[in-house]
Amino acid sequence: MRIRKLAAVGAALTATLVFAGPAQAGTATVYGCKSGEVCVYKNGNSGPSFSTYGDWAPTSSSKYVTGNVIFNNGKRYPGFDHIRWEGHMGSDKYKGCLHYEETTTGMTHGSSVYSGSAITFTKMIWGKECGATEYGMQRR
Repeated sequence: MRIRKLAAVGAALTATLVFAGPAQAGTATVYGCKSGEVCVYKNGNSGPSFSTYGDWAPTSSSKYVTGNVIFNNGKRYPGFDHIRWEGHMGSDKYKGCLHYEETTTGMTHGSSVYSGSAITFTKMIWGKECGATEYGMQRR
């Protein structure tokens, strides 16, 4: 019985390591956003209203996430530690790229975007370095 339990735990850990996503190397939780996650916050919330370790691109608009802040708490993992996101405010479409957070104090310039109006996020994909014109938030 004990061998079966250990085998099940080992299989679960292996699945977690294989499928959880590449940007989980650090250890600091910042503003409730665990290391390796990208998080979305709504104004006034003390913790994230949404977080994910892996790529996120729902096929149904009912699964979209709304918030005023997006924060990349991923850690250094060359080629996979930046987040490219897309979303909209009404009919205006936006996109951006966020560098991974390099401090334990959190949300430094380049790792987060704040909007006075709520953004409906439709996609968050881990990837390579942000291009010079991708940082922050741009209309698309």
